[in-house]
Amino acid sequence: MMVLGSHQTPPNVGRIPHFQKLAEHNVREGFLEHDEFLSVRGAAPDHLKVAMTIGYCKGMRLREIISERGLRWDQVNLDEGSIRLSSSQTKTKTLRVNYMADDFLIMMRKAKEIQLRDYPSCLYVCHRKGQPFSNVIQAWKTACKRVGVQGKTFHDLRRTGVRNQIRAGVPETVAMKISGHKTRSVFDQYNITSEDDLREAAKRLNRYIQEKKVTLSVTPEMVEGKGSTVENLQPIEIWRRGRDLNSRMGYPIS
Repeated sequence: MMVLGSHQTPPNVGRIPHFQKLAEHNVREGFLEHDEFLSVRGAAPDHLKVAMTIGYCKGMRLREIISERGLRWDQVNLDEGSIRLSSSQTKTKTLRVNYMADDFLIMMRKAKEIQLRDYPSCLYVCHRKGQPFSNVIQAWKTACKRVGVQGKTFHDLRRTGVRNQIRAGVPETVAMKISGHKTRSVFDQYNITSEDDLREAAKRLNRYIQEKKVTLSVTPEMVEGKGSTVENLQPIEIWRRGRDLNSRMGYPIS
């Protein structure tokens, strides 16, 4: 309110005092691995399966997918493979375009076939017997319980979708446009690092170090112990024998 007041002419606020921001301790860090997503989707009722797939593959917000303000078939171009969200549907009030490919596009085409066959007058991509729905909590909890997935929410699908894009090598600026994030601080909360990410980082670092190692040529004399002297060892081999690189004992520097 004070910021708005300072923007008036003349300003209604002379000086904006400093307010210390409180640390956030309730930021969720949930996401679903691919096998968990498949298990929960398999246990979910039919009307929830399409909504789950859109959230997981495209990282769209729940309210952009379901309810009367949710995704409609006139916003989906199956020939072009695109989804176009209007500014009135998005949280940031900006038009957004998502493109579909491969399995996701096949799923959307199948959903369209079912809609034309069973509910030809239905306008919505996600519906329950031809009518839009706005609540997924109970159906989601029931599906998670059936397959033993605990502590997950539907919104974790959006968070997972963002993380999967980064893992796939999509540039962060592009991933932000796809998911509809305007600020980097919020986007970073969605781009979560898991223990698998940390393990992969360790493997990549090890591969990098291995590539940088100097491969020593092995001769018969060295195998017999005749040529393995301190003078012809590389620095890394001296260190392995317990001598620090800063030792007074000199060694040839290549």
